[in-house]
Amino acid sequence: MNKPTFAKAPKILPWLAHKAGIDSHRAETLWHTALRYAALAHAPDAPEYWPAAMDRLLDLLAAESRREDLASFGWHPWAHSLAGFRAPHIMPR
Repeated sequence: MNKPTFAKAPKILPWLAHKAGIDSHRAETLWHTALRYAALAHAPDAPEYWPAAMDRLLDLLAAESRREDLASFGWHPWAHSLAGFRAPHIMPR
């Protein structure tokens, strides 16, 4: 098992956290989790390490955003579904 490298968080992390609707401190925790995940699969000096960490970070942010939506009594997913709602076309027979 490779030892994870705890590098500085990417400069885009606060923006990603804001877009996901989560706290920046929680986003940093997810970043460190993503680094540990990438270290399991790749050596920290391998070229695949950073893309794997970023991919995992994006997955974790998306999952956390969905969790936050569910924690808000389901109002956010309901609003998102209404925003994309289209009335069905009724065709005469």
